[in-house]
Amino acid sequence: MNKIKQYKFLLPVIIILFFILNVIQGSSTELLPDEAYYWVYSQYMDWGFFDHPPLVALWVTISNFFFYR
Repeated sequence: MNKIKQYKFLLPVIIILFFILNVIQGSSTELLPDEAYYWVYSQYMDWGFFDHPPLVALWVTISNFFFYR
């Protein structure tokens, strides 16, 4: 039981470190062609797309609202 209390802080520290690493990596790399496709797809949302459901475009649009502008 003592070891569990000793390492209880380790999970939040690891999560914070991974978050910081992901933010650095995400801000320093360019879009891949697949990611650019999803971004353009989110700019012209329509129910008629047969290869992706509309929720994918909705999530990309929401993330653009919070993180792009």
